[in-house]
Amino acid sequence: MLGFLLLAVSVALPARAESGDEVWTSFGARHWVADTVRLDVSQHLRFDQGLSRLHEVMPETAVAWDLTGWARVGAGYRYAQKRGKDDAFKAGHRVHVQARARLGVEPVSLSYRIRFQERIELGARPEFKHTVRNRLSLEVGSERSFTPGMAIERFTVLAGGVQAEKSRQTAFLEYRPVKQHVLEGFVRREISLEDPAEPVVRIFGLDYQYRFPKK
Repeated sequence: MLGFLLLAVSVALPARAESGDEVWTSFGARHWVADTVRLDVSQHLRFDQGLSRLHEVMPETAVAWDLTGWARVGAGYRYAQKRGKDDAFKAGHRVHVQARARLGVEPVSLSYRIRFQERIELGARPEFKHTVRNRLSLEVGSERSFTPGMAIERFTVLAGGVQAEKSRQTAFLEYRPVKQHVLEGFVRREISLEDPAEPVVRIFGLDYQYRFPKK
């Protein structure tokens, strides 16, 4: 646990003095519609300027299918209201499909996820953005209620070619006081790969999910 806390502090520390802070929160529920198929519904609220301004509001729904004990595929939809440069909220849609593989020897597990997402920003002339996201995660499980882990993710934009956009490094801690309630806190650092002069963004997050019992 001490190692995880040290990692969390190192991720949270800004790489540049002008780094901005954001707070991301979400709450939702998970329901198993079949033995191997689950449905997640969640509401995301994101704040910037040090928690002083609501920046994004995003309801989301996603479905996942466990093909085997180590392989999963899924898809999801998100409706987003995000502030633009004029400080007004602008609407948009995002859909994604993804696949994940997970391997390991207890209590350590390593997972890789690839996601293709399409973002549509509404307006007089809708804008489309095609992105591929590659994410590698490491988790350390235990018989207790806490599960620490870390992850790194790279965003690549497909627009007349392949362009690296940004990367995220995350340290997280999942807490499950009882089986149905899952709380996860995380610290994250987001770095622009398009423009190294862009300030690093520090993100602090807290997610809650209620999980309906499997029937």
